[in-house]
Amino acid sequence: MFCNVCGSRTESKLVENEGIIPFCSSCNVLHFPKSNLACMIVLENSMEEILLLRQNNVSNFMVLIAGYNKPGENLEDTIIRETKEEVGVVIDHVEYLGSYYYEKKNTLMAAFSSKCHFDTLNIDKNEVDEAVWVKKKDVLSLLRKGSIGYQVVTKYLAWNEFSIVLPILLIEDLLLCESF
Repeated sequence: MFCNVCGSRTESKLVENEGIIPFCSSCNVLHFPKSNLACMIVLENSMEEILLLRQNNVSNFMVLIAGYNKPGENLEDTIIRETKEEVGVVIDHVEYLGSYYYEKKNTLMAAFSSKCHFDTLNIDKNEVDEAVWVKKKDVLSLLRKGSIGYQVVTKYLAWNEFSIVLPILLIEDLLLCESF
């Protein structure tokens, strides 16, 4: 491996609590591993449907909106930009769902969700072959089982179910409490 600062050959250096890290003795710089950053979003409309895409005939399965982070861009801005670019939907608020490592492309995927109040799409045909709103109950059957998109939607659906049930449970607990 070569130093990306000066071009010198790096050597391996044992760094406490980090392991063996490439080190440039000319620059005195450690070169920690780097990953790509990308985002994906579960976009839900007011009819409680989730938007799925088919991109460039890559697979028989649908996918979520996703895209790579550009230098100088925060993750929230990345997914807002990608949503507007790919399907023409402007969103201004996103909620973080979690992160997932995609080993095949050495990419850390940050997952978000957002709701939009309309379902009109303006598809960028250079990036997206098809975009469809799908009822929540049908979404998982259209995603590749085990994929990051599948995991994200599973978490989103469970979280939505929990966020509806939790307030009801809390109210029931308060009503059963004698000191209330």
